[in-house]
Amino acid sequence: MRPQKPFSAFYVSSVGKAIVPRSAIRTLRIYITKQEHSG
Repeated sequence: MRPQKPFSAFYVSSVGKAIVPRSAIRTLRIYITKQEHSG
C-alpha cells in the first residue's frame, strides 16, 4: 500500500542530495565507472 504522492519522489530526491556527502557521491561515481569498464 503506497500513498499516491507525486511530490514525494521529488522531495526525497532533493533531501537526499542535500544530505548525501560529496565523498559518498564520489565513491558512487567510482563504483559506476568500474561497472562500466568491467562490462
